[in-house]
Amino acid sequence: MIHDLDIVSPLVGSDVVPVDALGVNVTGDHEDLASVRLVIANGAVANLTASRLALKTEGKLRLFAPDFYASLDLAGKKGRIVRPSPDIRSRIREFSPVGIDAIDAKRLSKAVTEDAVVVRDVEPLRAEDDDLVAAVSAGRRPLVTGSHGLAAMEVASRVVASIQERLAAARRPESSA
Repeated sequence: MIHDLDIVSPLVGSDVVPVDALGVNVTGDHEDLASVRLVIANGAVANLTASRLALKTEGKLRLFAPDFYASLDLAGKKGRIVRPSPDIRSRIREFSPVGIDAIDAKRLSKAVTEDAVVVRDVEPLRAEDDDLVAAVSAGRRPLVTGSHGLAAMEVASRVVASIQERLAAARRPESSA
């Protein structure tokens, strides 16, 4: 899930604030399945799911931001981004959210724009390594810097801590009143 976590902050341009995660250890001492909810400082929310035990490789990211919704299938290398149309954006500024709820289904297709996202079919670690070598050769900054990696690792540590806290709480006997 480290690459999924590394994607979130650049997409929304803000830092992760709270982390809420569920997960299980099936094959050993490390998390094999995780479902994570990240709240971003600018109000966006990201939901991520990753499993190394699934019969098929799985990695999903859903991002709810003030100006768009993104649903990415990282394993399938595809996704979509949905944004409110300019008409709806102006109506949101003019009216309360209650007025927006009254939009009927016929007009909904004009209310949003949807863009397909196709992710290059490359192995992420290989792409990072190749870019690092090219950056060093060219004397430029790599696309993924040490600070990007550190930020992703800090969020990953918080994810693991959240999972472990929940597992420990589940194992505790209920206190008697």
